[in-house]
Parts: sequence; C-alpha cells; structure tokens
Amino acid sequence: MALHIKLLGLNHKSAPVDVLERVSFTKEQLVDALPELVARVGEGVILSTCNRTEIYTVSEDPDESARRIRSFLSGYHPLSPETLSTSLYERTDAEAAGHLFRVASGLDSMIMGESQILG
Repeated sequence: MALHIKLLGLNHKSAPVDVLERVSFTKEQLVDALPELVARVGEGVILSTCNRTEIYTVSEDPDESARRIRSFLSGYHPLSPETLSTSLYERTDAEAAGHLFRVASGLDSMIMGESQILG
C-alpha cells in the first residue's frame, strides 16, 4: 500500500484566538505530546506557534490518521471534538506538502514573509 501525508491544523484564519490558545503546545508540552501522538498515529510532527497548530502524519490510511489526530488533540487539550471540528482544516498528500511549503516560506502567515517557522 502507498503511504499518505495527512495534515490537520488550525490557524489564525480558521479558528478564534481562544481556541488557538487552548490548542497550542509549549516547548515543554511537546516533550510529552510528541511521543503520545506517535503512539497513536505511528509517525507524526507537531508544528505549533502562537498563530497555528498543525499535525502532519504519514500512514497508509489518511482517513484513520485524521480520526486519530482529532482524538489526540481533543484528548490532550480538553476540547470537545465539536469545538475542534469547526476550526480544523485538513489536507492530504500534495496539498499537505504544498501547505507546509507555504507555511515555511511565510506565505501563510499573518505577516507575509514572516520567518518564525524556519527560524
């Protein structure tokens, strides 16, 4: 079977500030959160700043990955799945990779060209 890249995330465009704040990960939280995510999805990356939280995974079943990411986020940050579902965006394969390039290059930032992700 083929492997698929899956992205679920929320940012300043898709979520209100209070939801963004509740779903962000501090550096200290990432130490515990990443192993928990990997235990659920196999392979994963958490990208979290003050204006976005995104989780990227690689798996054979992107729909199952999306379900597990939602479960991880709502479990790690006590939020109802309903609260998350109205703010989350989802991308698969080339769309997920293209989105990551836009984020890394600062094209999907509050300030165009902002370099926080690469920094």
